[in-house]
Amino acid sequence: MIRGFYNAATGMLVQRCRMDVITNNLVNAETTAYKADSLVQGVFSDMVLKRINGYGIRTIGTLSIGTKADGIVTSFAQGNPEQTGRACDFALNGDGFFVVSTPDGNRYTRNGGFSVTSDGYLINADGYYVQGQNGRIHVGGDGFSVDQQGNITVNGTITDKFRIVRFADLNALTKEGGSLFSSSEAPAADTQTTVSQGYLESSNVDISGELTDMMAVTNMYSSNQRVLKMIDGTIDKAVNEVGRVF
Repeated sequence: MIRGFYNAATGMLVQRCRMDVITNNLVNAETTAYKADSLVQGVFSDMVLKRINGYGIRTIGTLSIGTKADGIVTSFAQGNPEQTGRACDFALNGDGFFVVSTPDGNRYTRNGGFSVTSDGYLINADGYYVQGQNGRIHVGGDGFSVDQQGNITVNGTITDKFRIVRFADLNALTKEGGSLFSSSEAPAADTQTTVSQGYLESSNVDISGELTDMMAVTNMYSSNQRVLKMIDGTIDKAVNEVGRVF
């Protein structure tokens, strides 16, 4: 009975965590280049049951005490390119990332919604400088163009090229908010990813799938809640009524 109590309680906690992840995905469904998350479920390590008697201690089996949230994984599937017509908007086609410099070091993003500072440098929505092969990218104004290889042309002359990188293990990336990622591994130069000027990458959130998952989570949470109430009632009855029989 106690085992069922723990299973139901931990099940409710896991479903609440799943709901938080699903809700965050839906909130960011319209966020440029947002990458959807999903919850990884695991089980608590089995408890080893032992019996102590006059002959010593003997293992009699194991007991599972429920599920747990084992972490969050991010889907890096590419979103759809959406045309904006803005000279400072860019979508990546491939596995690469733009590089921006922050006070805490380089960060990586798929969100190519950039703008130009008053002194002509390309920055992201947070005000961080976008990196090219020569460092900060200077375009002067809106009168510049970028080809599919990421070469930046100003007044008819190629002046720089986007620094685009890739990672051997995407699991090494950690979300930091604002569509930025940090990484525990050094990136490599990406020569395969192409750039589309005048486009932005949409999020990869599957709204219908998330809504379906939300309904499933609600049902599972309610089921565990009913089990928990039933066991609680049984325990209460055992404590307050069965004891009076003796």
